[in-house]
Amino acid sequence: MSKEKYAVIGHPIKHTMSPFINKRLFQLDNKEAEYEVFEVEDIEKDIEKLKKLKGFNITIPHKKNIIPYLDYITEKAKLCGSVNTVLIKDNKLYGTSTDGIGMRLSLESHGLSFKGKLLLLGNGGAARAVAFEALDYCDSLLVAARNPDSAKAFTQELKAAFKNKEINCCSLKEIPDESFDLLINTTAAGMYPKPEESPVGKDVIKNCKALYDAVYNPHDTLLIKMAESLGVKCIHGMEMLVNQAAAAHEFWLEGDFKPYNREDIYKLTKDSVSEMNRHFYSKT
Repeated sequence: MSKEKYAVIGHPIKHTMSPFINKRLFQLDNKEAEYEVFEVEDIEKDIEKLKKLKGFNITIPHKKNIIPYLDYITEKAKLCGSVNTVLIKDNKLYGTSTDGIGMRLSLESHGLSFKGKLLLLGNGGAARAVAFEALDYCDSLLVAARNPDSAKAFTQELKAAFKNKEINCCSLKEIPDESFDLLINTTAAGMYPKPEESPVGKDVIKNCKALYDAVYNPHDTLLIKMAESLGVKCIHGMEMLVNQAAAAHEFWLEGDFKPYNREDIYKLTKDSVSEMNRHFYSKT
């Protein structure tokens, strides 16, 4: 019996840790499966190849681009307009988003939550998934993005879906000097191979009680380093990556899925950081 095949797609995708994480999760699932990396620049050109898989994960820049090719999409993924996980069944594509769930689960493991006043950096696919998850819990949300016009359009969508919530937007350079319970970075600033970048400086970070950087490579981003130097509680991006991958397996395996032990997820996160450092930063 041949192994079921899964993959992660994106462009560029050399930085991905998805194969290491998902292969370990399949071991925890007691399931034999293959997991590959597909460099996909144009989904239309590769859609037939993707249909031959059992499922795939999606990263930058295809979380929105994949939607027209789906036969079914979950309500939350449809609402946020972002898909990071696809299941192929009977030659039909089923899409969902596990980014928001992954972040919520990792926050909860640290005794934190989306409650209170949130500052969200970015307005791409991950930002959309996180925002639609967070607004079920938070009191207010400020979206700060490089392009204020696109951020405004994004917040208008959010306001239409969450009419009783305080939702505003601004430029990354015009974040108000006020306190926030949680800062969430979903921009690519600081990601390998440009670790010298940060979406905001200490003037913004100092006003935040906690910080979650969705960038996972490198583990200690410039944003994380600045926050830790100010005594701000931080959560690293690898935790979101592992937790959203675990949620993706639940979607893929459906009735055959058995929930993971939290200790297994913690160990996988730790091992993933070690593997990433060995692969990307070892001098030997």
